[in-house]
Amino acid sequence: MISDPNSVLTNDPETNPFAAPSTGPQSSFVSRAEGQARWLGWAWPTAVVLHLPVPLWFGWIFTARGLPKLGMFAGIALVYWIGRRLCHSNPWLMRRLTIGSMITSVSQFWPMAQMFIGMFAISVSGWIFSADNNARGPGELTSLPGVLLATVLTGIGLIIPSLVVGMIAVAIFGQGKD
Repeated sequence: MISDPNSVLTNDPETNPFAAPSTGPQSSFVSRAEGQARWLGWAWPTAVVLHLPVPLWFGWIFTARGLPKLGMFAGIALVYWIGRRLCHSNPWLMRRLTIGSMITSVSQFWPMAQMFIGMFAISVSGWIFSADNNARGPGELTSLPGVLLATVLTGIGLIIPSLVVGMIAVAIFGQGKD
């Protein structure tokens, strides 16, 4: 005979033989998607901010006053948005890219890569958007689309080595198991 008529309706497995088995405290369980969302919430923005100082400084020097400066900020926003979308859709890429970005951002203390990548981007952009065919080449960028393209090319140029360094780091140290 049942001593408590309400005990059948509880989730306690000792008093309810029909209850589902318990897996332990539910608050300690974090799904893979929640973990990735947490990682994405801080990792990509941190990687972008860590890489901004030197390219932003050089970009500021080589960009004309006025409207072209807006192209630099639009380019930064575009690189951030594209990176965030890529990281959100591909956890494998996200881990390697953010780990590599955090490692390669240290190179800004001796910014040779940032200078070479930035000068290449300025040259390509100046060649494409120069109004004077004789003046094509490195120099001050004076058009909004030219600055936007140079910023995006610089961002891509810094993302690729960061991804490679992240892949090497994960291969060596085994971080970022997917």
